[in-house]
Amino acid sequence: MNTSEDGKKAEEQEPRVLSRWLVSFACENGWYPVGEYIALDASSAIERAVEILGPGAAYQAELIPWDALPLSKAMLRARGN
Repeated sequence: MNTSEDGKKAEEQEPRVLSRWLVSFACENGWYPVGEYIALDASSAIERAVEILGPGAAYQAELIPWDALPLSKAMLRARGN
């Protein structure tokens, strides 16, 4: 039987899956997207954004499908460039 370092059985552990997250900070006019982050969950993505950009009033993270365009390319297409 395989066990991990913390003593849990390998069969009992859930698989860890990285996801893409669009993190936004609150501003006076709504939400301002600050970037895409790869993380296990929304709170980890928000923590990373705060480490890089500093604290804000409020935060949110939206799951982005892996097959979606990167944020910068999607914004260019929306503008018609």
